[in-house]
Amino acid sequence: MINDASCDLELPSTYVSQSSTYQFLQAPLSSDILLYPSDLRLALIKSKIYRLLHSESGREKPESTRMQRILELDQELSALESSFPAHCQPHVFATPDCPLYAFHDLSMRGVTLHLDYYYCVKRIHEANAASGTQYSFSSGMGLSYQTSRCMLLYINQVRTFITWHSFWIYAQWLLSAVISLFYHCMANPTSSTFSGDLEILENTRDIFTSLMRNTEEGKCIAPFYITEAFVDKLIQFAKQSYMRATAI
Repeated sequence: MINDASCDLELPSTYVSQSSTYQFLQAPLSSDILLYPSDLRLALIKSKIYRLLHSESGREKPESTRMQRILELDQELSALESSFPAHCQPHVFATPDCPLYAFHDLSMRGVTLHLDYYYCVKRIHEANAASGTQYSFSSGMGLSYQTSRCMLLYINQVRTFITWHSFWIYAQWLLSAVISLFYHCMANPTSSTFSGDLEILENTRDIFTSLMRNTEEGKCIAPFYITEAFVDKLIQFAKQSYMRATAI
């Protein structure tokens, strides 16, 4: 396999700039602009997150080294995100009150860039949670939870992008966020955010309930069925945790 760290990658001069709306919006593309299905800059950051933080060699580094890497990767990712056009930045869309019309002009590439960005944030701070101190764990898991919440709010807004042939594009982001939100519900059943988090999980499950309902009669799409059943089971566990925590 080719290791990204061994590649001396120089982007072509015609590669779309970070500040271009071509990355996010549906629009005719000029022949003198090069645009790949995903952003290579973000792909390289994802590779570094794994290599520096989550690989076996990365996990064996001293805590001080890991914390420095977490800080540097977080800054690199933030710099990339801040260079996006202001109206195309991920946080503009990942809120409960973001109107649906805001998503109308987004391309599938724009959606995947946003979700990839949030996934990178999540993975960076999960590495922080794996550090030795209680503060690092609490801080890392807190940021992972908030990011997962944003991802699921976003996915629920773009549910029309999920079809039988695009499911696996979204599966990693969706399932990773579902598990993190479920973990938070189980660990904090009396939290003031519990009911809202449970609603997000239920809405996510309902994406697949709806997809199965709209599938041709007699035709079962296994990933939809399995995902709906899996998320529903997590919801039941979370409700049981809440009942036990609030029982008199």
